[in-house]
Amino acid sequence: MDILFVIPYVPNLIRVRPYNLIKCLSEFGHRITLITVWEYEKERNDLKKLRAFCHHIEAFHLSKARSYWNCLITVPTANPLQSAYSWSPEAARRLTRMIGELNGNQSFDVAHVEHLRGVRYGLYLKKNHSSTPVVWDSVDCISLLFQQAAQHSTKC
Repeated sequence: MDILFVIPYVPNLIRVRPYNLIKCLSEFGHRITLITVWEYEKERNDLKKLRAFCHHIEAFHLSKARSYWNCLITVPTANPLQSAYSWSPEAARRLTRMIGELNGNQSFDVAHVEHLRGVRYGLYLKKNHSSTPVVWDSVDCISLLFQQAAQHSTKC
C-alpha cells in the first residue's frame, strides 16, 4: 500500500508509537510518505532516522509564534485549540500539490492522520481530496488526560 502519514510532530524514539508504526509498516513492504512539522532543530535531525523507513518525507518548520497565532485566531471559534496548534498552511499547500502532482498515475491508498493536533489536516484532505480515504488516529483520550490533570492539580 502507498500510505500518506500526516503527523503534527516528528516521530522519534521519544514519540515511539508513530515511529514504530511507520517502521513496521515499511518492513511489511508498504510505501510510506510522511508529512510533518518540526519546531526544534533536534526534531529536524530526528527525521534522518525516518529516511530508512519512508519513501518520501516532507517536513515544515512550525515556529512557536505560528502555533500561538493559530491558537489566538481559534479562541473565538468552537474549535479545540489543540486542532489549531500544529496547523501549517505551507504543509497544507504541499499536501495539495503532492496529491495534484500524482495526476492519477499514482494515488495514496490511505491517509493516516495522527493526534488531535492533526485533525485539521485530515479534514482538509477530506474536503479537498475526497477520493483518498482518511484514517484519523486520535492516539490519546484527551478528555481523560484533562480530567486526570484537573483531579491531581492543586486548587487555589
